[in-house]
Amino acid sequence: MMNLILLIGAGLFSKCVWSFQQYAFNQFLGASVDDTSGNGPGTYDVRGNVWHLDCCNPETDEGWGVFNSVFGWQNTATLGSVLSYVFYWIMVIIVLVYLKYKEAGSFFFSSLPRSL
Repeated sequence: MMNLILLIGAGLFSKCVWSFQQYAFNQFLGASVDDTSGNGPGTYDVRGNVWHLDCCNPETDEGWGVFNSVFGWQNTATLGSVLSYVFYWIMVIIVLVYLKYKEAGSFFFSSLPRSL
């Protein structure tokens, strides 16, 4: 259950960064970007994008909407959204290692029996 919660948190954090970058792009273009339909050229910022897939769009494909809602999936990935996803998992690893160290008191000898 904890794994699912961590996956949802990673998706929310990544989607938040993506939404901020999309908002900045919409403010740069003005109100005309809201009138464009589809997901082709002109509807996303090509500067700083890692990928843009023509398939797997959560706005048009119904099945991908579930992944968008739960895990924050987008068919357009920005550098900020990918890096925020990676940094989220790095922080989770650091916190879990710290908690393990705090509980066991040592990294190396925590699994050995105390009678040795």
